[in-house]
Amino acid sequence: MVLKIENNTEQDVALNVVSLYRSRLGVEEDRELPPTLETLQVLTELHLSVIPFENLSMHTVVEPSGFDSGDPKDAIVISRNDLIEKILIKKRGGCCLELNGLFSILLEELCFETYLVPCWVYAGKERGHSSSKSKFRTTQSHFFILVDLGYQKCVVDVGLGEPPLWPLVYS
Repeated sequence: MVLKIENNTEQDVALNVVSLYRSRLGVEEDRELPPTLETLQVLTELHLSVIPFENLSMHTVVEPSGFDSGDPKDAIVISRNDLIEKILIKKRGGCCLELNGLFSILLEELCFETYLVPCWVYAGKERGHSSSKSKFRTTQSHFFILVDLGYQKCVVDVGLGEPPLWPLVYS
């Protein structure tokens, strides 16, 4: 997997992630989206029903070297603008880093308090383990979003191939 992390730039201001997300998910512009559990549930379910998990970019890199001279074709790039362009403007899906990363940006724009938490995926042979027994992968190759609502914490994951369909209460 090729991963390039970029800092945000001043151009980010021009890309309104909330309006673009509303359009992609079919949420009316006049609908209020307060930082509540109900809003979190609605946005999570809409995201999962509209924006697909895809890992094509992890398998289609043409030239993994040369970051100085330009980005490799289809590399996974974790920058606000590139995520917005890929997922909200080009209407593609993404892998966990991309989907959870952009969804976290949306939630922060809506005044949710979010934390990206690295984790291991529990998987069996169907997920690439050589053993037929299910177990955790050996590296932290995934992350989820921990949302702090003030009165309650929730785990949200819109970037897993088989995600929970709504926020999970974390205690």
